[in-house]
Amino acid sequence: MNRKKFALRYHVLPVWLFSLFLTISLFIVAAGIKTVPLEAARKTFDVIKYGPQDGISVSHKKTIKTSAPMTCSNCHCGAICVCCTRYSSMIEPYRTEEYVLAGAYCVYAALAFLFMIAGPHTRILLTESRLSFPLLMSPSLLFRRTRSWSDLGSVSLSKKIVRANNDPYDMESMMNWTLRLYFRSGGNTALNLKRLSKKDLEQLCRALSDWGKEAVVSNEAMELIKKVIQVGVPEARPDAPATYTAMWEEEMQSHLGATTFVPLTKGATLQNGRLKVVSMIASGGLSAVYLVEQNTGGLSILKESVIPHSVDEKTKEKAKELFRREASLLMKLDHPAIAKVKDHLVENGRDYMLLEYVPGTSLRQHVRMHGPCGEKQVLAWAQELASTLTYLHELSPPVVHRDVTPDNVVLRKDGTLVLIDFGAANEYVGQATGTLIGKQSYISPEQFRGKAEPSSDIYALGGTLNFLLTGDDPEPLSPSYPRKVRSELSEEVDQLVASCTALSTSERIQSARALSDAIDKLTGAKNVDIHA
Repeated sequence: MNRKKFALRYHVLPVWLFSLFLTISLFIVAAGIKTVPLEAARKTFDVIKYGPQDGISVSHKKTIKTSAPMTCSNCHCGAICVCCTRYSSMIEPYRTEEYVLAGAYCVYAALAFLFMIAGPHTRILLTESRLSFPLLMSPSLLFRRTRSWSDLGSVSLSKKIVRANNDPYDMESMMNWTLRLYFRSGGNTALNLKRLSKKDLEQLCRALSDWGKEAVVSNEAMELIKKVIQVGVPEARPDAPATYTAMWEEEMQSHLGATTFVPLTKGATLQNGRLKVVSMIASGGLSAVYLVEQNTGGLSILKESVIPHSVDEKTKEKAKELFRREASLLMKLDHPAIAKVKDHLVENGRDYMLLEYVPGTSLRQHVRMHGPCGEKQVLAWAQELASTLTYLHELSPPVVHRDVTPDNVVLRKDGTLVLIDFGAANEYVGQATGTLIGKQSYISPEQFRGKAEPSSDIYALGGTLNFLLTGDDPEPLSPSYPRKVRSELSEEVDQLVASCTALSTSERIQSARALSDAIDKLTGAKNVDIHA
């Protein structure tokens, strides 16, 4: 990069909010100018300016002529009287209240004028050594607006869905791309791409590429940066989408595929009527989860995954083969705390995984209903999950769940936990599209790079423990310290969670068995070396 410094103009405030502020300002200033009695103020100034003349004592009932005579309503002397009681009621209010009011209007008008000049724009400064953000971004950055590039931990690209005004189902065109920057020392910021000009977005991407090399960059964010650097921001065309964000949607669609994913409807059947869709549990991206009824009776869970038609055949076949291989491996698993994978099937070009239906409540639902859990309960559940992961990781070859989250752990009526919904389908879509599928708060840095390993499940479990203790999802790609949220938690439990969520695999608890041993020691002793 030739330049050593960039100043990006960023719309921190939405344009509608800025316009509303200016409108209110104009009304207030106009009302102030109209209500201040300028004529009275001028006459007051004349009295103060000329004062008592010719040695006339103010103790006598005499008058003083001014440049703007007016009749005193008290003594009818033909001028402003300096000795009767009317003087104080006529002069003093204009010297205090009205002038203070006029001054306040002037200050407000000056501030409005300065705000109008500055507009809703503020500048993001990027240099070879650091990033500096506007004042209005301070809260999310923990009031440390200047950060070094070495402090930049990760960069991700996300979509925020905003419901359309006219059609409640037309949400795709209302998506906004947001580039999220997370810092190792805490804090983050979100940059909405539609608030950056074409030139500024190109400069930002070049700075991230050249100066942010130590940061973990998600696949989608990396794809964006590469596209901007190589081909630039798409130009507007007569037939182009109306918004800047929609233009990026169109560009990224070529990467994710032109075919819109349409989930199965209630009552739809597969395998010649063997499976019937009872309801859709969840849907998003290129996958969906259904509750299905088998023709032999009983309920099951069906997870559907789709690879876009735009993906080349070689990549598609490779992803399908990996998925079939892993599905076959998962079907061989036999553990009471793992939802059994019953079958893998293909129909109409879509891959499905049929899983055991486990009635109960997910840990996320449990926390939402009852609030954060106590240490004793969380440690008991952590021991159960660590035991389950020990079984998976010590298989040959090891099986990585890839999606250990509060949503995928079910609490049965008897109080035991069951691990459901393996992330194999997510990996399947990710392999084919080059995108990361999953819940970012529970994804480790190495899985973020597309290289999941057994230690990735330890990280996700640590994030789940943090959620159980605090009721909040952990900060993505950051060590979790639940004691920061709940000061009454013990340091030992806080350190246990932090060691599970260490960013470096070398600093993380090394295995599920080691985690299980650490929990055993923790429940029986106060001071435990959890790295042992």
